[in-house]
Amino acid sequence: MKRRLLLHVFFVSVAYYTSNGLYMVRGLVLAWLLGPAAFGVWTAMRLVQSFSHFAMLGSRQGMVQLAPQADGQGDQQRATQLRRAASLLNLYGTVALMLVVAAVAFWRGAAGYRLAWLLFAAGLLGTHLFYFYQADLRSHQKFTLTAISEILVALISTGLGLAAAWRYGLVGFLLVLGAGYLVSLWVVWRMGPPFARPQWRRETAGQLIAVGFPLMASGALCVVMWNVDKLLLWLMRGHEALGIYAVQASFSNVALLAPAAIFTVLHPHLMRHLGEQRSAEAVRPYLVRGGELSAVWSGPVVGLGFLLLHLPIRWWLARYSDAIEPGRVLMIAAYFTMMATVPATVLISLNGQVRLCLIRIAAIVVTAVSGALVLKAGYGYVALALAMSAGLVCDGLLTLWAAAHQAALRRGEAWRLACALHAPLALLGIGLALGWWLIGDNATHWQADLAATAGRCAILMIICAPYAIWRSHRLK
Repeated sequence: MKRRLLLHVFFVSVAYYTSNGLYMVRGLVLAWLLGPAAFGVWTAMRLVQSFSHFAMLGSRQGMVQLAPQADGQGDQQRATQLRRAASLLNLYGTVALMLVVAAVAFWRGAAGYRLAWLLFAAGLLGTHLFYFYQADLRSHQKFTLTAISEILVALISTGLGLAAAWRYGLVGFLLVLGAGYLVSLWVVWRMGPPFARPQWRRETAGQLIAVGFPLMASGALCVVMWNVDKLLLWLMRGHEALGIYAVQASFSNVALLAPAAIFTVLHPHLMRHLGEQRSAEAVRPYLVRGGELSAVWSGPVVGLGFLLLHLPIRWWLARYSDAIEPGRVLMIAAYFTMMATVPATVLISLNGQVRLCLIRIAAIVVTAVSGALVLKAGYGYVALALAMSAGLVCDGLLTLWAAAHQAALRRGEAWRLACALHAPLALLGIGLALGWWLIGDNATHWQADLAATAGRCAILMIICAPYAIWRSHRLK
C-alpha cells in the first residue's frame, strides 16, 4: 500500500511540476506579449475560473470522498450511482455558470475586452467537463491518466496558445485554451473508464452535496485565502496593478504543486483505507510520518523559488520588476501552506471540514483587514504581501493544531510533530542568509546574476538537502 501510494504521489507530482513549469513559462510570455493591462484581465479570468468550481455545490468533492469509500466496502452499485449523480450536477452547474458569466460580460464587461470575456464564458463548458473527468479518475485511483491529462492541457495551451496570443492577442489565446481542454478530455477518455452518464437520483445527489459542500467550502476558502491580495488589488487599484503584482504568482504557485499532488493522491487513499479499517486511528501514521516527509522537501523547494524568482522578471519583464520583493515574501509564506497540506487532508478525511473552514475564515479575515488597510494607506506591493503572509501563517499553524486534535495525538506526539515540521524552515532561513552573505545581489548583467544565483542555490542545497535525504530515509 505504501509503495503504491508513493508511486501515485510521484506520478502526480511529476505531472504537476511539468504542467505548471509550462504554465509558468506561459504566464511570463503572456505578460510580455499582452502587457500589464491585458495580462491583468487574464489574471482576473483565472480568478473567476478558480471560483467557478464552486458552482457544482461540492458534488465533485463528494464523489471523490464517497465513491472510493464505497469501492473499499465492495459496493460497486452505489459507487456508480454516486458518479452518475455527480456528473449531472456538474453539467447543471456548468451551464448555469456559463450563462451568468456571459450575462455579466455582455452587460458589464470592460471596454475592449467584452469578446474575450464571452469566449471565456463559452470555454467554461470544456473546462468543467475536463475537471469532472479528472475527479472521476481520482475516485478510481487512475492517477497516471490524470497526470497525462494535466500535461496535455499544459502543452497545448503553452505551445499553440502562445502562438495564438502572439498573432491574435488574448482572444486567440482563449480559443486555443478552450480547445485544449476538449482535446485533452477526449484523449484521456479513450484510455480511461467511461465518462459517467448523467443520471438524476435525488437521494444520491443530496448525499453528494451534504458531504461535498463542506469540502467545497473548505476548498473555496482556500482559494479565497490564496487570492485575497489579488482580489483587493483588482478592486482597489485596477487591472494594471493586478497584472504587475500577479507575475510573481507563477513562482509561488509552482511551490504549491507538491502539496496539491499529495492532497490529490492521499485523500482517496485515506478514504478507501478508512472504508476498509473503519477506525480513525488508521490515519495517524499518515499525519505524523507523511506530514514530516512533505515538510522536509518543502524547505528546498521554497528556497529555490525564492532565489530564482527575480531572474526572468528583472532581465526580461522590467515593467513588472515591482513584483520581485512581494514574490519573495510570499514564497517564504508558502511554506506554511505546504507544511499544513497533510494535516488538512487528514482533517478532511476525519470529517473535520467545519473546523477547517473556520480556520480558513480566520486567515481570510486577517489578510483582508490588514491588506485593505495597507492599500488604503497607500502602501505598495510588499506591504500587501506581508499582510497576505500573516493570514497564511495563521492558517498553517491552526490547521496543524486542529489535525493533531482530530487524530487524538497525545500532547507529546503533537509537540514533536510541530517541531519536526518547523525544522526545515529553520534550515531554510540559515541557507538563505548564508547564501546572501557569501554572494551578494549586486550583478550588473544577466550572466553575472545567473552565476551568482546558481551559487546561492548551491549553498542552500548544501544546507537543506542532506537533512531532507536523511529524514526521508528514516521515515520509510
